[in-house]
Amino acid sequence: MMDYSKFRNRQIACIDMMSFYASCMATLHNLDVQAVPIAVVGSFKQSGSVVLAASPPMKKRFRIKTGNRLFEIPSHPEIRLFEPKMARFLDVSMAITRILHKYVPAEAIHVYSVDEY
Repeated sequence: MMDYSKFRNRQIACIDMMSFYASCMATLHNLDVQAVPIAVVGSFKQSGSVVLAASPPMKKRFRIKTGNRLFEIPSHPEIRLFEPKMARFLDVSMAITRILHKYVPAEAIHVYSVDEY
């Protein structure tokens, strides 16, 4: 068993934004990511294109999650499909980073990916 007594006690927060790409698309289209089945798919041109993000209702009701393929998504009138808008995703991520910088010193922020800090 590891002896942690030699390490200083400090608080660490890990932020993983739930269904980040789906949430970004929901805000662009005035949708509720918690209510609408949304999938962000790499490309509509290829049926094997990967699902990059899925909203909670998409996961729960239709069992479609990140990593599924476009051809696996059922045809249903409530499902909303979007192609990624990486510039938008990066803008939102940077806005969140700016908010973090208001409360946390820069040297304490470690960005892991667009949606994880």
